[in-house]
Amino acid sequence: MQKSQIKQRLQLKDGEEVLIVELIKQKAAMVTADRYQTDKIADDPTDNKFLACALEADVDYIVSGDNHLLSLKHFQRIQVVDAATFIKKVKSQ
Repeated sequence: MQKSQIKQRLQLKDGEEVLIVELIKQKAAMVTADRYQTDKIADDPTDNKFLACALEADVDYIVSGDNHLLSLKHFQRIQVVDAATFIKKVKSQ
């Protein structure tokens, strides 16, 4: 997704999309190994890789538009939120 699409989709003010992308780059972690496995999402097992990745990266949030993931709301200690909710949380901190 390009910055202009992020800006439009999340209804951001000028320049906020750049700050969000930079924040993601700063906070992102590279995950390369399959250290964790889970079968939490039975309806769409391909989504389980995102849960395993989040555990391995030791993240606080999974940001997704996927209904299977969003329906969890939490996975272990990880919050599962949509992009708009995540932006609101980041802005409030």
